[in-house]
Amino acid sequence: MFELTKADDIKHVSYEIDYTKSLEGEDVPEGILGEMNIAEDGITKTDFREFGTCSSGTCKYDKVVSDITIKLAVTKKDGKQYQVEKVVKL
Repeated sequence: MFELTKADDIKHVSYEIDYTKSLEGEDVPEGILGEMNIAEDGITKTDFREFGTCSSGTCKYDKVVSDITIKLAVTKKDGKQYQVEKVVKL
């Protein structure tokens, strides 16, 4: 989960979270895509996202073996578009 503050001039945000996981001894690229709802109070939070998969009530979590990169595509209310990237170190 991550949060944007002072987002009252933002119309839309889409995001991509990239990382590498270990799967059966191999490093495999993985990613999560999503969009953020813009709150009326200017605070925007994503839902909690799991690094893994869940099916029929059973979850398998990824063994993350790399830094995590968060890429945001931001569209302001005036139509201007921006991209922001943040790396979270393990």
